[in-house]
Amino acid sequence: GMLNISGPSIKVGSAWSQGFMGYGTHIGMIEAGGIDFANPFLFGSNRLTSCAGVESSTLENYHATKVAGVIESTHDTYRGMTYGTTLLNGTSCSYNEIDIRAAMDWIIAYGVKVVNNSWGQNSFGSPDTISRYYDQKVKDVKVCIASAAGNCDPQCSVISPAIAYDVMAVGGYDDHNTANLADDTMYRQSSH
Repeated sequence: GMLNISGPSIKVGSAWSQGFMGYGTHIGMIEAGGIDFANPFLFGSNRLTSCAGVESSTLENYHATKVAGVIESTHDTYRGMTYGTTLLNGTSCSYNEIDIRAAMDWIIAYGVKVVNNSWGQNSFGSPDTISRYYDQKVKDVKVCIASAAGNCDPQCSVISPAIAYDVMAVGGYDDHNTANLADDTMYRQSSH
């Protein structure tokens, strides 16, 4: 559903009413492709391009901007879940491990304690080098890392880095465009 449905569906208003809108916090986001901060409802203050000689504006993409909106959109109707946060965009040139590590290291250097990854790779049901790297970051830096569980391609096993032992794997659900939790179901393409 849209943010005006999915927010109420997960009862985000309860957190907001207690003052948890994200003000004073920083959330990191790693994507191959940057957020379009020209969007008037996003106010992220920092971005990294770990690709030498590539203008960050050429890396902007729809998916990264959409994920950023779920996190921090300030739109009156389509408000992000933590609309008061500052989003740090760790833009990676690719999903190559060297680029991903550079983006993560940049985010952590800013003191970020929550990092979102809406990407992944098939590790065939076993932790790989990037998931082990993420586990080590959780232990060494005490950072909370959330990562997409995957999109059932070609099967529905959880992908890396979400398969890491200390990473929070996030699956998708379908709110059927209602705020009523009773009709929510697991999204048919979400790995689990």
